[in-house]
Amino acid sequence: MKQSKTSNYIRYAWTVIVNIFTVFIVLAIFDSVYGGFETIMLCIGVLIYLNLNFFSSIWGWQKQQELFALHDEFKKIRKLLKEEVDEDLEEYEKEEIENSKNKFKKQQVKFYINAGFAFLIYIITLLNLFGAL
Repeated sequence: MKQSKTSNYIRYAWTVIVNIFTVFIVLAIFDSVYGGFETIMLCIGVLIYLNLNFFSSIWGWQKQQELFALHDEFKKIRKLLKEEVDEDLEEYEKEEIENSKNKFKKQQVKFYINAGFAFLIYIITLLNLFGAL
């Protein structure tokens, strides 16, 4: 199923809107906290959340890259062993890999958008943390 570029841009815009909303929520939460201890504990909580969230994103991205690399290695092994592969199966496999790579490219753009906003939240958190110390 081929999707238009417009729908991709709408998805990217939605990701940006959700991240802007998240930044505003973080700013509102930091604005409502007045005590030094509360600010420090909130900063620690936000930093833990950012680390867990970003770790899972990076782990998923790395696993996808690993699976693509494994597929290429298995293709090389098949070629070395001169294993005969059904042409229909090979065509289907090639098509599936292309679809997977296209989906991965779309997710990669969202990953970079989320990473940029996560960095912004990280900077806001560090400024609040250093301001409370």
